[in-house]
Amino acid sequence: MLLACKNLILSFHFPAGKRFEDSWNRGKYERYEKTCSLSRRILGIMNNNYQAIISFKLNFFSRFDQ
Repeated sequence: MLLACKNLILSFHFPAGKRFEDSWNRGKYERYEKTCSLSRRILGIMNNNYQAIISFKLNFFSRFDQ
């Protein structure tokens, strides 16, 4: 599980559907999917919200600078 979630960070640098069969065998990949698909989804939602908040702040405060 620790190895799977360590590789979770690497998965953000690749497309979501990419299979890492060159570095993992099939069974390891299936366990990785079960362990980390939920946390990857949560992290993705958090990341999207974070980007939205940053862009909102930039747009909001740039109005006062003009």
